[in-house]
Amino acid sequence: MITPAVHHILGVDSNNVVLKGTVDHANAHVRVKGQSVKVRHGHWKLPVTLTKHGDNKFRVVATRKGYVKSSTTATIMRELSAAERAVIRQEKAARRANRRALESAESYLAMSGFSKQGLYEQLSSSAGEGFSQAEAQYAVDHVDADWNKEAVESARSYLEMSPMSRNELIEQLSSSAGEGFTYEQALYAVNKVY
Repeated sequence: MITPAVHHILGVDSNNVVLKGTVDHANAHVRVKGQSVKVRHGHWKLPVTLTKHGDNKFRVVATRKGYVKSSTTATIMRELSAAERAVIRQEKAARRANRRALESAESYLAMSGFSKQGLYEQLSSSAGEGFSQAEAQYAVDHVDADWNKEAVESARSYLEMSPMSRNELIEQLSSSAGEGFTYEQALYAVNKVY
C-alpha cells in the first residue's frame, strides 16, 4: 500500500492554493482530481483553484506497480474575503431598499391612481419618499399595477373635484406636468369615465 498524505496547503489568494504532500514511495504516481502530479523524492505539489465558498474537496490517489492503490481526500475551506463580504452586504442592503421602495409603491397605488412616471417621481423625489432613482425604478418596474386602471382611477378623482372636458382631462392625465400617463392610457381612462 502507498499512502498519500497532504501536509501543507499554501494560500496564494482566496481562490488559488498549492496542495503539497508526500507518498511512502518515491516512485509512486499521484493524481489529484484525475490530474497527474509530478513526484520528486516522495514529495508532490499542485496549484489548485477553489471553485466555491466553503469546503472544496480534492481526491488524491497514489499508485505504484505491484502495490495497492490508495487515496485520501484533501478538504480546503474557502473563506470569504473582506471585499466579498462587503459586496454581499451591499447586495443585501440593495435588496432591502428595493423591497422597501416596492412596498411604498404598493401603498401609493392602494391610496390613489398613479401613472408609472408619477409613481416613480413620488418615490424618488426628496419631497416625496426620497428613494434613489434605481430603487424607485425597481419599484415601478416590479409593482403589480394595471396602468390603465390607475389612469381610470385618476380620471375619476379629477372629475369628482371639478368638471373637465374630455380634451382637458386627456391633457391633464397625459401631461408630464400633470399625471404622466401615456396618451393611450389617458384616452383609455377618459373613454371609461365619460
